[in-house]
Amino acid sequence: MRISRRELLQAGAGTGIAAVCGAATPPPLLGLIAPPADYPVPPEAIALYGRDIRFLVYGLGLTTMTPEGYDSVIDKIVPFAREQKRAGATAISIFGTSLTFYRGAAFNQKLIDDVKRETGLPTTSMSAAVVDGLKAVNARRVAAATAYNDEVNRRLNTFLQESGFDVVAMKGLGLEAIGEGHVVEADDRDGPGAVDSSLGQGVERPECEQVVGRSDRRDLTSRVE
Repeated sequence: MRISRRELLQAGAGTGIAAVCGAATPPPLLGLIAPPADYPVPPEAIALYGRDIRFLVYGLGLTTMTPEGYDSVIDKIVPFAREQKRAGATAISIFGTSLTFYRGAAFNQKLIDDVKRETGLPTTSMSAAVVDGLKAVNARRVAAATAYNDEVNRRLNTFLQESGFDVVAMKGLGLEAIGEGHVVEADDRDGPGAVDSSLGQGVERPECEQVVGRSDRRDLTSRVE
């Protein structure tokens, strides 16, 4: 499910308190359920929406990007969504791409449906957003550059195929730990940033229409996306 800016603003208007005696209706509140603990509001969300939308982030406490790690936190998602509804959220976004694709496309949709049923709120996930984005540009043959290990990449491959895409190449950094790493400066050509070029070269294919870059670690966003 894709939640557009207009739909989110309408959801907020539908549940907000009408302006009385000059008091302005508060902006809608978007609940973000993120894998790591103490996850900040993404700067790109603030850049996109400014003061039009408020954000409420709940961190699941994920420590490793592995199936075992996801299993340890997956059952917290629906209860956290209920708490966000009670706190005034008007829509829910389940962050963490691998957290929502690791059991396949049907599980991702079930997770979205479960949260929507329990909260009555518009709900989407990061994996759903990836699929929506690829479909928006009519991509069919894709390559993926990720932070993940081979097992998580295998599951991403399955998810993309189940979602209607032909995966022509995939390469990961083999990382598992959440919170370990550092920011690589743009001019760091000899340090760890050098892995970026090899990662990109590893998924270059003439038949590829789009490259998908995925990571659930904030410190790697600029490196793989």
